[in-house]
Amino acid sequence: MSTSMSTSMSTSIATNRPAVAGRAAVPWLTVLPLAVLMSFADGYWMTSLRGAFGAIQRTQDLFGSWVRDSTVLVPAFVLAVLAALVLSARLYGPVLRARPSVPVTALLIALAGTVAGLLALGASTAYDYELESSQLGLMATMQGRCVAGDCLGIQRRATLALQERSVVMGMGLILLTNLVLVGWVVAVRGGRLRVSAPGRAEGAARSRADDLRRLLAVGLVCSAVIHGAVVPEHLVEWPAAGAFFVALTGVELAAAILVIRRPQASTLVAAAVASLGPLLVWLCSRTVGLPFGPEPGTAEAVGLADVSACLLELATLAAAVVLVLARPGLGSRPGTGPHRGWIAVMALLTVTTVGFSGTGLAGFDGFGVAPAHGSTVAGHHH
Repeated sequence: MSTSMSTSMSTSIATNRPAVAGRAAVPWLTVLPLAVLMSFADGYWMTSLRGAFGAIQRTQDLFGSWVRDSTVLVPAFVLAVLAALVLSARLYGPVLRARPSVPVTALLIALAGTVAGLLALGASTAYDYELESSQLGLMATMQGRCVAGDCLGIQRRATLALQERSVVMGMGLILLTNLVLVGWVVAVRGGRLRVSAPGRAEGAARSRADDLRRLLAVGLVCSAVIHGAVVPEHLVEWPAAGAFFVALTGVELAAAILVIRRPQASTLVAAAVASLGPLLVWLCSRTVGLPFGPEPGTAEAVGLADVSACLLELATLAAAVVLVLARPGLGSRPGTGPHRGWIAVMALLTVTTVGFSGTGLAGFDGFGVAPAHGSTVAGHHH
């Protein structure tokens, strides 16, 4: 009798214990190949359309631009594939068993990748139109006469129509390419597709606060990457600004480490200050201009790198504020799960890689154009 009672008590305890090992993990062997394939295939079409319809400045090194831009866009396609897998898991569960589940999931992945590709193509096309419009304006001032009335307006409308046509062409090419690639990958895998993988056992279940702290740390590191990348340029322009960005990079890295190792209220407040300070400096420099420096009182141009850094700082500031204000409640709530957690991380990495491409460092040149030092077109400043 005592043996059966002990057995039933053990069974009861095992039943009531939180299941920390049963959480599905991200199937990276499915996600990464699909993301890389779609990124480089869609990047090929984006580069090809740039060569046919884009500004002349961006057609000098098409192969190099294809490799760089496709590499930069990999996190965006990882984000797209993860989002498609989360939607599929909500429809069919963590294991695809129903007959239409695999083709529907493959279609969702292709569509998500197409959205990512079209966003990149749209941004590239808008940049081409901006550059071409500037060239048209310069040509109009050099000619000094116009026999057809609003020549500049007519030329800009014709240029816009041409770029719109390139987007429509790219939409069909990217969609068809993604459908073929995803279908080919599924066929190579024998008609099987994973939306989740077996999770590893953890010592304790992760809470919502743990997820948010990890996201805050990743955001701080991403901000530090962009700020560190602009140090060489600022050291040449103004050594004091370069020293500021060196110090800011160190502060953000230190705050990221403390957020993980010592998640105290004072640490979270310090992380919020490390995010808010650069935002205020950036806002001042882009509106009224800094009251000191090489060009005091002159507003600086807005560029790709500083916009990306500001988005990251807004994200880290929001995460730090939420952790400070709602810390007890978040600690008692279960985490969001690996898939959603990685979606948030990949969103930050996407902003980081795009911003890094605008710094002109390590061969990256702002998606295909490297203007002269000090140009306001690319705006590599922060």
